[in-house]
Amino acid sequence: MGFIALIWLAHIGLDRALGYGLKYVAGFRFTHLGRIGKDAA
Repeated sequence: MGFIALIWLAHIGLDRALGYGLKYVAGFRFTHLGRIGKDAA
Protein backbone atom coordinates (compact mmCIF):
# COMPACT_ATOMS: atom_id res chain seq x y z
CA MET A 1 0.00 0.00 0.00
CA GLY A 2 2.87 2.39 0.74
CA PHE A 3 4.26 1.86 -2.77
CA ILE A 4 0.97 2.97 -4.33
CA ALA A 5 0.95 6.10 -2.17
CA LEU A 6 4.52 6.88 -3.23
CA ILE A 7 3.61 6.60 -6.92
CA TRP A 8 0.53 8.77 -6.38
CA LEU A 9 2.53 11.49 -4.62
CA ALA A 10 5.19 11.43 -7.34
CA HIS A 11 2.45 11.81 -9.94
CA ILE A 12 1.02 14.84 -8.13
CA GLY A 13 4.47 16.40 -7.79
CA LEU A 14 5.26 15.92 -11.47
CA ASP A 15 1.90 17.39 -12.52
CA ARG A 16 2.51 20.50 -10.43
CA ALA A 17 6.09 20.83 -11.64
CA LEU A 18 4.83 20.82 -15.23
CA GLY A 19 2.19 23.45 -14.43
CA TYR A 20 -0.86 21.22 -14.20
CA GLY A 21 -3.03 21.43 -11.13
CA LEU A 22 -6.33 20.29 -9.72
CA LYS A 23 -8.98 20.39 -12.43
CA TYR A 24 -12.29 22.26 -12.29
CA VAL A 25 -15.57 20.91 -13.62
CA ALA A 26 -15.49 23.59 -16.33
CA GLY A 27 -12.98 21.47 -18.23
CA PHE A 28 -9.50 19.98 -18.30
CA ARG A 29 -7.85 23.29 -19.14
CA PHE A 30 -9.15 25.03 -16.02
CA THR A 31 -6.97 24.29 -12.96
CA HIS A 32 -6.42 25.83 -9.55
CA LEU A 33 -3.06 27.08 -10.90
CA GLY A 34 -4.72 28.90 -13.82
CA ARG A 35 -5.62 28.05 -17.38
CA ILE A 36 -3.41 25.69 -19.35
CA GLY A 37 -2.97 24.92 -23.01
CA LYS A 38 -3.17 27.09 -26.12
CA ASP A 39 -5.84 29.38 -24.63
CA ALA A 40 -3.82 30.13 -21.48
CA ALA A 41 -2.37 33.40 -22.74
